[in-house]
Amino acid sequence: MQVSLIYNLFATCNSCGIKLQNENPRKPGFYKPPSVGPKLVKPEDEAFNRLMDGLLADDRKLLLNSSDATRQQSTHATTAIATNQKKEGAIQCIRCRDAMYKSNFSWDELPVESIDKIMSTIPPDGNIVYVVNAVDFPFSLNRLIFKYRNPSQVTFLITKCDLLFPSAQLSNKYGATFFKDYLSRTHGADPANIHVTSGLIDWNMKDIIKALPNNSYMVGGVNSGKSTVIKSLLYTIENMKPNYLNSKEQTKLEKQQDRMINSKAINRHQLIKSKRKNEQNFKMANGPGTSYMPGFTRGHIVYDINGKTIVDVPGFSSNQTHGIYEYLTPSIIKILSKGVKVHKRGMYDSHYESVRNGQLVTMGGLFYLCTPQNAVYQIKNCINHKLHVFKSMDKAISILQNIENNKALEKVFVVDKKSLDRLQKFIIPPFYGSIDLVIKNLGHINITPTGKKIDNEPLVIYLPEGVEAIIRQPLTRYISKSLAGRDKNGNPLRKELWRSKSVTHLHRFNGTTPFASSLIPSTGSDNLQCISDYLSKLNGTQMTYDNNIHLDDSNKYKFWVHV
Repeated sequence: MQVSLIYNLFATCNSCGIKLQNENPRKPGFYKPPSVGPKLVKPEDEAFNRLMDGLLADDRKLLLNSSDATRQQSTHATTAIATNQKKEGAIQCIRCRDAMYKSNFSWDELPVESIDKIMSTIPPDGNIVYVVNAVDFPFSLNRLIFKYRNPSQVTFLITKCDLLFPSAQLSNKYGATFFKDYLSRTHGADPANIHVTSGLIDWNMKDIIKALPNNSYMVGGVNSGKSTVIKSLLYTIENMKPNYLNSKEQTKLEKQQDRMINSKAINRHQLIKSKRKNEQNFKMANGPGTSYMPGFTRGHIVYDINGKTIVDVPGFSSNQTHGIYEYLTPSIIKILSKGVKVHKRGMYDSHYESVRNGQLVTMGGLFYLCTPQNAVYQIKNCINHKLHVFKSMDKAISILQNIENNKALEKVFVVDKKSLDRLQKFIIPPFYGSIDLVIKNLGHINITPTGKKIDNEPLVIYLPEGVEAIIRQPLTRYISKSLAGRDKNGNPLRKELWRSKSVTHLHRFNGTTPFASSLIPSTGSDNLQCISDYLSKLNGTQMTYDNNIHLDDSNKYKFWVHV
């Protein structure tokens, strides 16, 4: 209650939480007060109401076929009052209305704060609920949060799991196992406080409602899905309420049920579509505003979830910039933010593209991955944009610089030629097997070397300044069963027999092998020397990179730089 009283002292936007003002249109929080003029009534409704008012109470009751005549006689007035009350209690600032209904955005009105500034607004006794995006994990997990709370006292909600799993059952079976293993063994989190969910389709919301502590603050990175989770919680609470119908509503429901029973074929698709539409309407009208644009929430928004006070908090960023979003238009951000189904595109038997002999692969110009000569790589795309393969880096740069003369390739790039002036070079440490290249807030591509083995030859990647990327072990090996490379009797198989004869198994994260690694920055042409120099700087002693070292299972991540 204390939290609610504090934030109800002044009017706030029900969509973004900012303090409202109606004096200066150029300042944040400007809104237009709702109209207080008379409600417009259709001529036919006006005539109906005039005739109804002239009837006696018994005649009105007989005409309406309802025992509650007094309530029915002023339907238009009651509707008008309810509409005005909704307007008064659900006021939006002009920025939110333009963003939600006109798709009109301005970066100046989409601020991104640091985690330190966000946490400074939360009282010391506030319980932290950390919402973590599963798609770019562990990029979405900022360790600075543990400066303010002990990991064992933090409740973790792993969101967007519908992009990793086809069902809530598999998410609870495999997803919960991995995220609990990782967070408990890496950071000391309490497994009982770790939950997997999807705010979009309401996975596990009843259990989460029970688990959430009172006086909780929802924190997380920009576009992590905090507001979507809160909408899902509110919708779940609404469905848990008993549904009392008046006589008219009960009669209407019974007629619908009769039609369904007497129908020769019940259209299940229509029923699901109708239910989904009702859910969308409720979520549109209740809870915080949601947007694919980063920095949409700007203030604390307080909610009552089953008697518990839950506060939606603005998202934070590690570098207080919009990062990758600065290069994208709102329409492209909307497409990319939808993500893809990793359980379809990222598995061992999913479609892949081959890149060979020094070719370059790019994702709309958001990264340029250069492969070494005499090597072949299989790439599976788990980002919602097509990959494009160029002959070389020089060719890709030339096309983008002269894109006005290459109209057929305009859709290949989602960035303009100015991004080429801000490219930074990085080296991906040596690996074998396969890895995920994770682009923050977008997703990942899976890279698997094949064909002739190149001894520890690193990959080179170019990123526009502000775009962040890491590499990690394939996430799918921990959230789904994969080929074990052995037959049912435990005998090892040759590689070409894996698909036909190998059994499957699930890897468990043990906390000893590095799960993810940062990229190594490079400014020179000798990539191997850059690795040696970087490792020496990290360890404080001179280290020499041995190009002839054999990377077996025990040291395959020997040169990974921990994140």
